[in-house]
Amino acid sequence: MVKPEILKKLKESDWSDILPRLVLYAEFKVRRLYWRTKEKNTLPDGSTAEDLAHQAIELVFSGDRRWAPDKNPDILLYLKSVVDSLVSHSVHSYEHRYKDQVDDDSEHGLSLDELPGNETITPYDEVLEKDIFKFLYKKIRMMTIIYN
Repeated sequence: MVKPEILKKLKESDWSDILPRLVLYAEFKVRRLYWRTKEKNTLPDGSTAEDLAHQAIELVFSGDRRWAPDKNPDILLYLKSVVDSLVSHSVHSYEHRYKDQVDDDSEHGLSLDELPGNETITPYDEVLEKDIFKFLYKKIRMMTIIYN
């Protein structure tokens, strides 16, 4: 929840000046990085620099990112730091790190469900896995005894 005095300062800000400058800053940040989407203006989740600028503003207005005017009197500078954080999250996101691998697999007729690690394990699978483990463990112990 945003404090009423901070909400008042936010509402009194010159958004017709702040928003275009923030979008420009976000575009600069997004375009200077390599994205697996292979598009300079589109982030892995499909959002754009303009989306990031709007998201930064929404986060401040909602109170999810708390602006402290006494510490950061310039709202634009604070919003730029929020954009920096959002860009950083996009860089480290699953979509950015693995998106082209999933896309490449889907081009070859594989669905996301067919990728390793996406299997549904049933109770039968668990029992079978334990039985196999026990069997291999006994075999290895036998080999160790024989060769020692």
